[in-house]
Amino acid sequence: MPFPDHDLVVEFDGYATHRRRQACVSDRRRDLDILLETGMPTVRLAHDDVSDAGIARLAALLQARALRLSPAVR
Repeated sequence: MPFPDHDLVVEFDGYATHRRRQACVSDRRRDLDILLETGMPTVRLAHDDVSDAGIARLAALLQARALRLSPAVR
């Protein structure tokens, strides 16, 4: 899930999608491709974080990124 205004890609995933080594390797390669193409890093959150607490953590991360990227901070 890209958040271009925050210069960040967030992906929720977990054991169900990464039972095999190749799935993990494929994701890490895609992360690098995204970084090389867009300059945006990928943050991976566990599928278990799709909860109120996990969404609050994501909101805090996006807020911190927005502050870091705002022209007043630069």
